[in-house]
Formats: sequence, C-alpha cells, structure tokens
Amino acid sequence: MNRPGILRYSIFALSVIIIVFAWIGSQRQFSFNFDSQNKIYQAHSLVQNGFQSEALVYAGQDIDSEGLFDPIPHSVVLKDGRKVGAFPLAFSFLATPFILIDNQFGYGLELSALLSLLPLLGIWTLLLRWRLPPLLLIMAFWGNFLWLQSFEFSEYLLATFLSFLGYTLSLHERYRQKGDFHHLTAGMIFGLAVFFRHEAVVAVASVIGALLFLQLSGQKPPTNQMRRARFFVAGSISVLFLWLTSNQLDYGHFLGPRFLANQATQFQGIAETLRRYMVLYFGGGLKFGLFVFMPLLLIPLFLPVLRFFQRRGEEEGRSFSERITLVATILYLAVIPLIVPNDGAGGFGPRYLIFAVLPGFILIKNWMERRPSSKTKYLVFFFTVISIPLPVLLHQVQEQGTAQQKAVYSDYAKIRADIWIFPNQSLYYYAGLDTVRYESYIASTDAGLLDLTKRLHSARGGKSIAIVTLNEQVARSAEANLAGKDSELARATLMIIRSAQRDVALIRKRYPDAVHIQGKQADVILLAPATKRQ
Repeated sequence: MNRPGILRYSIFALSVIIIVFAWIGSQRQFSFNFDSQNKIYQAHSLVQNGFQSEALVYAGQDIDSEGLFDPIPHSVVLKDGRKVGAFPLAFSFLATPFILIDNQFGYGLELSALLSLLPLLGIWTLLLRWRLPPLLLIMAFWGNFLWLQSFEFSEYLLATFLSFLGYTLSLHERYRQKGDFHHLTAGMIFGLAVFFRHEAVVAVASVIGALLFLQLSGQKPPTNQMRRARFFVAGSISVLFLWLTSNQLDYGHFLGPRFLANQATQFQGIAETLRRYMVLYFGGGLKFGLFVFMPLLLIPLFLPVLRFFQRRGEEEGRSFSERITLVATILYLAVIPLIVPNDGAGGFGPRYLIFAVLPGFILIKNWMERRPSSKTKYLVFFFTVISIPLPVLLHQVQEQGTAQQKAVYSDYAKIRADIWIFPNQSLYYYAGLDTVRYESYIASTDAGLLDLTKRLHSARGGKSIAIVTLNEQVARSAEANLAGKDSELARATLMIIRSAQRDVALIRKRYPDAVHIQGKQADVILLAPATKRQ
C-alpha cells in the first residue's frame, strides 16, 4: 500500500474512533424533540397497533374522541379518517426493534440513533473506496454537516447512504464495466432512498435529466455506457413507481403524507422562493447554506465547464461519469429550492440538499485530478482547515441543546406519575422519550386543563396525574428580558412563555390536596400521591 493509501486508512480509522466515542458520550436521550420525537412516536404507534396499522395511537381516545388534548401536532388526517404521521413509514418500521426492546427492558429508545450512526460509517467506507486525496477525505468526513446528523434520530443519513451506495456501484471505476443486471440493481438501491426522503425523487429525476441533456447536447457516450446508464435509470424508476403506487393505495395521494402535511407551505411566491435559494445555498442569519459548509464545491460547479465536458479518448468512460455527476448535481441544486416547504436550513445544515454533498466531493476530486498542481493542493488545504470549525461549533450547539433539555427534564424526572399534562408543545417536547413511555396530553388553557382532569379522574381511577407549568420565577425573568422588544421573535417567545404557565391557585382551589413541587425550570403539580423516582 502506498503512502496516500496508508494515510487514507489512518484517517478513516481515527475518524471512526472519534465519532463512535463522541456518539457514545453524547446525551442522545435528550436529543428527542420536535421532528425526532414525532418520528419515534410513529414507530411506537406501529408497535401499539400490532403492526396492523400506522395510525397514530392516542391514549385519550376513550375520553377525548375529538382529540382536543392530543399532544401529537404533526399528523395528517386521511380521507378514510386515519390519522397518520407525516414522516417516512419505512423509517418507523426500522425503529420498531428499539421500541420493543424498550418495552421489555425500560431502555432501548436511547439507542435508536444507531439508525443514523451506522449509515454514516457506511458513507465513510464508500468515500474510502473512492480514494479521495487525504486532505479531501478529511474534509469529506468532518468539513460538512453530514456527521452532525449521526447524533439525531432521523432518516437523512440512511437515505444518503442508499443513494450514494447506488451511485458508487454504478459510476465507480471498479464497477463501470459490470453487466446490465448489476447496474439495474445499483439503480434500485439508489431509488430506495425515496422511501425515506422525498428529495430522492428529485435526485432520480436529475439523473434522468442529465442523461437527456448529454444526449441532446451531442455528448452521447458509447453505446455500452448508455445501455448501462439506462439500466440504472430503469432500476431507479421501478422503485420510484413502487413508492408512488404504494402511496396512492395507502394514503390516497401518490406523494404520500409528507407532501399532504407540507403542501400549504410550498410554492409561496417568487420572493419567498428566492429567499429559500439564498438560505439553502449561502445561509441567512444563524442558518448556514451548502456553500458555507462546502465553499470548494463552487469551483467544479461554476467554473467554465466546456473542458470538463469534452471527450478524452481512452478516458471517455470516465469523462461520462464526471459529466453525468456534474449535470445531475446542478439540476438537483437548481430544482430543490423550488419545491421544498421551507428553507430547510434550520438546525444543523441545509438538509434538503443532502443528496448533493457526496457527489459534490467526487466532483472536487475530479477537479483536483485534472489540475494536479501545488496551488490546487494549497487551496484544498486552506478550505479543509476553514471548513471543519463550523460543524464543530454546531456540534457544540447540539450539546447545549441537549443540556437545556436535560435541565428541564430533570424537573420532570423527580416525579413518578402515570399521566402527564403539559401546557404547550414546548414543555411537552422537553419530556423527550417519556412522551412515548407515559400517557401524555396537552391542555393549552386552564379551563381545558380542569375539563381534562375531570375526565381523567372519572376514567383513570387510582392513577396519579402530573401537571407541568413553567416555573414562575423563570417566566418573570424571561418576560423582563423581553420587555420593550418588538421583534417578531420576541413576540413569539413571549407568547410561548405565557402559554406555558398554569394558574396554580385555580388548580389548588379545585384540588386542595394537590402537591406543588417547584423545579429550577418547570414546576409539577401532583393531583395524586406519587413516589420519587429511584
């Protein structure tokens, strides 16, 4: 093995050790909020329904058939009356073993983020096979937002792994000369990503568009290469057709529940669309776009590409691989901002553009090979150095977020109660995985709360009820800090703070025996005796 090869394997081994230890040391049990929490609840519903239905379960169906106190906000009501989650059913199925283990042993949900870590390790293994120059390999591992997703319970990395695996099996030099069935299978693997992310539809369409563009522009490759490309496309389309058909039969719409949940926020006009382009590409405010994470990608994408497209004799096959990657990536980046429901750059990277990240590094590799000069190496070194701090900084933000959730959750964790009632979604999400393990409700008003407790006392005799409210001192301090601020964010924050408070005196008046337990962030009011958690 030559020196670059030794360096590559050393970088890979060290990176795997770092990410695994970082993953083990992270407080993943406190990363379940908002989307990730809703996704784990979908898996929980599958198990509760005995895998017979994906309809979201609601513990209060017997006392609240209208769902007035249902805590799950992101759901879709289908024409047949079913209430289902908006996230991929396939990912929910993959998460069910963790639900079953947790039901048996009281621990297991905390490990469900393995569905993100393992695909990341698979992606890194594929990148190693592409023999990226060592500096670029470091950038591909650590200088973007992919590894940040490994700490979250989400389908992004799994979908990315499937698409990149199919891409590699078809366009890597080791596999280009394989037979038609191999490329058909590669296309099917590529297409499987659509069962996890809608953006994969655009990825498949971009490959088709790239082939059409190359033919129409007079750059048609040799017959054998075009035949293999067609088998790849046929494999992708067959899986895409299966996905569309299953959606139509199950949900009554060929694009499935995710589209139904987001259709109201799509196609919001020219101004909003242009803003989404800007945020997804370059960022805005505290949001960081693709080219902020990967500025080096601008070079192979937007420099004059005539030389890149020209044929080069015996390297013609390789040139076709490069051309189709370039055109498909450009098409994907051009179309995604047009169809997404929001700018998608909140959180930890522009995840709607995630299918462009790995082909982007292949494009950078090709550019480096075409310009093997010292200037190129220095440029790559410079961008490698400056690209790593941002993801590391965002990981610190991730850690701060889990620490904040842990701080609020610790006020809940002092109490063992059978039923939990939250004032709003914010305090509900702070309960994390306990929202799956315990019967939970959201009562947004004091009147609604008293109505709900009356129903529960009638139907859940002998069970303890915990009512969560924001700590009064915390609320007053936050309101004082926001006083005089007239920004939209300040007003929204103030509204959330006020909605998180319950009238403790009113509750005590109705239930004189209630126990008010004060916490640092949130208080808990017990309507029945409860024991301390051991």
